[in-house]
Amino acid sequence: MSLQAKFALMLGMLGLAVALALGGGLLSLNFMHNEVRTPFQSMSGALLQLERVKLSIEWQRHILTRARDDAERDELAAAREAQRAAMASRLDATERLPPRAPTERDRTEMTQSRAAMQTALDELAGDEWSRMVTGGTTLANLRDRLSAARDRADAWLHDGEHAAREDAAALLLSAFDLVRRTESRVVRETHELLAHATDIRARLRNVAAFIMLTTVLTCALGVMLVRRWVLRPVADLRTAAARIAAGDFAHRVAVRGRDELAGLSAEVNTMAGMVKSLQEEAVERERLAAVGEMVRKIAHNLRSPLTGIRGLAEMSRSQLDDAAAPPSLKADLIENQSRIIEAVDRFEAWLRDLLGATRPTSVAPAPGDPREWLERIVKAYLPAAQARGVAVRLEQDNAPHAAMFDPAQMELAMGAVIANALDAAGLAASGQREVQVRSTVECEPGQAGQFWELRVSDTGPGVPAGLRERIFAPYFTTKREGTGIGLALARQIVRAHGGELRLLESTHSGGSGPEGPSPGYGAVFSLRVPLQNAARGSNGVAKAGHTEAMSGQNSGH
Repeated sequence: MSLQAKFALMLGMLGLAVALALGGGLLSLNFMHNEVRTPFQSMSGALLQLERVKLSIEWQRHILTRARDDAERDELAAAREAQRAAMASRLDATERLPPRAPTERDRTEMTQSRAAMQTALDELAGDEWSRMVTGGTTLANLRDRLSAARDRADAWLHDGEHAAREDAAALLLSAFDLVRRTESRVVRETHELLAHATDIRARLRNVAAFIMLTTVLTCALGVMLVRRWVLRPVADLRTAAARIAAGDFAHRVAVRGRDELAGLSAEVNTMAGMVKSLQEEAVERERLAAVGEMVRKIAHNLRSPLTGIRGLAEMSRSQLDDAAAPPSLKADLIENQSRIIEAVDRFEAWLRDLLGATRPTSVAPAPGDPREWLERIVKAYLPAAQARGVAVRLEQDNAPHAAMFDPAQMELAMGAVIANALDAAGLAASGQREVQVRSTVECEPGQAGQFWELRVSDTGPGVPAGLRERIFAPYFTTKREGTGIGLALARQIVRAHGGELRLLESTHSGGSGPEGPSPGYGAVFSLRVPLQNAARGSNGVAKAGHTEAMSGQNSGH
């Protein structure tokens, strides 16, 4: 997952937490409105309308039960509470009413009271919550009682029936009692609603606590993810930058995941490896430059006396033909002079090899027959193999019939590898002493074209593990009379052909002991070059791979 996707995920989680909090708050408010506020409004409205009905009933009964028309004219308008207290005693009274004829004022006030009561009843019936609170049956019963009271009151108001007046007062008293009982029930339900509201508030408090806890946990998770995804990799990169700047090019950054910072960590590791390689190559190049300058001075100072020695030996040998000396003495002197000349030639060749190892190797690949070329090289080393008691076996069953290579330069490389193999096989304490040379055509996985591989294996003591990274370094050797330039020069030549010289894992039987490989373990060297179109450096010159030589090894080869 990329860093951008991780941050998008984290922001999405935070946004979800915020949306959850807002949504929970809105839902809580809406729930409180629906569960508490609306019922409270309906109950308060129902109580208000019941109060209006009750007052209308009181007023109507007051009209029916008052003894005189003028004695109580201003009583209701002056002090309603006092009137209600007085009416309560009348409403509860059971004695019979004294007969009284209705007046026009009775009719007017009765009409006004009925209109106010009807309005209150209509509002109660029109509100759904009020109907639920008071009950539909209660309202119907109340309407029936009030309707009966109205009919009997009308009989008194229009016909003057005193019995109808008493019946109307009794019916109004019954309706008043029903209203009072309804009010009591509404009040009880209001108390229950208050308890329910307290319970709802506790639940909403729990919901709010859960939302807050979820938000806090989401924020904590976001902080943890930021530390894991950003802060820790950045800290590792800062540490790596400081250590690399201090010269610790072996330090590596731990690559975690597959995001951009992980890619940057991998690139930092690659950069550190490249800087280390470049530094080692620069150091090796400077060392080789110093060694090359010294070698050139030594070669220059040695070649003049060597030329004089060789010339003097040749002149002395030519003068022996005319000298008066016994034939046996003359033959010995001629042989000695020839040995001097050969020794000087070998020394001159050694100087040339020494100088060649300090300058770029130039190759000129051309079409050739690798079978005949390799057979000639192996035959040249058979006398040296016989002298060491080593058998040489050549396998060319799968060898190519044509290849692009520089025969002279490749002969130097192959000769160095075979010579080392003969020396190593000659060191075998027991068992079969053998060097095997095999030429085959190989296909490199993931690369186009075919490769010519020359594999040289021996039955010697093998390469110690501690030296496998050093044997291709110039001037490194474990042999008493070695120069340390054979394998280094061979690798330069093979790389100049676009190939590689490597030390492979041995396929011979044997094992490793505490002191290194056991006898018979052997070493296997592989020279692999492109079969056609050999890769070369600029202008056909291959640069000496001294940095890569540091990854080689030496076996006493």
